[in-house]
Formats: sequence, structure tokens, C-alpha cells
Amino acid sequence: MSVGNSFVRSYGSTDFITGLRAIAATMVVMIHTGALLEFGTIGFNITMAGKYGVDIFFVISGFSIAKTFMEAKNYHVYIIKRLWRIVPLYFFVITIVTLLLNYEVIAPNPYAEKYGVTPDLYNYIFHLTMITYFDYRIATSILGVEWTIPIEVFWYAMLPYFIFYTKTFPRVLMMVLLCLFLTFLASYFSKQIFGTIQPIKWSPIAYGHLFFLGAASYFARNNFYDFTSIR
Repeated sequence: MSVGNSFVRSYGSTDFITGLRAIAATMVVMIHTGALLEFGTIGFNITMAGKYGVDIFFVISGFSIAKTFMEAKNYHVYIIKRLWRIVPLYFFVITIVTLLLNYEVIAPNPYAEKYGVTPDLYNYIFHLTMITYFDYRIATSILGVEWTIPIEVFWYAMLPYFIFYTKTFPRVLMMVLLCLFLTFLASYFSKQIFGTIQPIKWSPIAYGHLFFLGAASYFARNNFYDFTSIR
């Protein structure tokens, strides 16, 4: 949509999400760059709080998933629209970095070095199929930040099947508590088996409660507007 002399995409009544995304993106950049670490205790705490930017993104995604799904004609139309927003660019970047670049060209990846993995065929296939959460060693071994994308896509596909449980407070609370319990349980067994909770930290289940909260906020917002319009 053209506004004045610039091109600005409008989301109608949900334009506020653009601002939330900007805040979340700034937080993520801060934690990855250590932006304010040299400014004492306050700067350190502000920088470290940047890790919650990812949580904000997941809540926003839950909201957007619910909105897009409820406005779509069917699941097929919905999922194509959601995947088209993220998959082509993701495939392009992963392919370019995997095939044309190497660790001497891009910044060293501490997780790739820690787990001793490289952008080989096994790694590449898992990234393209977006199931890297099945092998935590490679979950973020190419770009260093890509572990969130398969989680997004997982909930793109799965959350609509649970939309019914996000329309009322008791149901969404049940789903949030269930996700948190499963995360705790899985983390316990991961610690016992692998000696680390990393496999769960980069898995969809660990962030399910955030997507459910996002979807619930969509319905809560709609209910609020319906209530105020009646009055």
C-alpha cells in the first residue's frame, strides 16, 4: 500500500504488531551483539534481557497464526500463506551459506564448533526439511541463529488443530500448563540421557506455551472489541 511517497504495508487494526516486532528484533540484536555490555550493571542487564525478544516473537507468531487461520477459507490456504512468508527466503539463505560460504567467510559459530558439526549433506537436508530439532547438534550450526525457524514452521502446522483450546481462559491455561509440564518432563529425561537440556531448549515443545498465549490474545482481543461494540 502506498502512503505518501513511501510504500508501507498496512495490517489494518493489527498495525501495532509491527512495533512489537521492531522491539523484539532490537532485543535479539542486542543480545547477539552485546550492545550495552560496557555500560555497567544496567547495560549488562538490558543486554541480557534481549534473549526474551525471541519469546515476544513466538507470542506474536501465535497471534498471527490464529488471525490468519481464522480468516482463511481452509487449512490449505492458510498454511500456504504462512509458509510463503518464511520458507523461500530461509531456503535461499541456507543454500547460499551451505554451498558457497564456509566458516572462514562467516563469523565462527560457537555451537558448530562445540558439537563438531559442519554444513554437510546431512546438516543441509535436516535444515531444508526443517526438522533440525531432532538433532540438537545441528539445530543452529549454519547461521548460528536459525533454530527458531523450524519451531515457527512446526507451530504453523500444528497450532490450528488446537485453536479450539485457545478461545477460553480455562482451556488456554490448561494448554499452557501442559506445555510447561511436558517441557519440564522432557528436560529431566534429556538431562539424564544426554547430560544436557539443549535438545529440549531448541525443540517446539519448549515454546508451545508462548504460541498458545499468542493465539489466546487474538481471541481475547476480538472478544473485547465485540463487547465494547455491543455497549
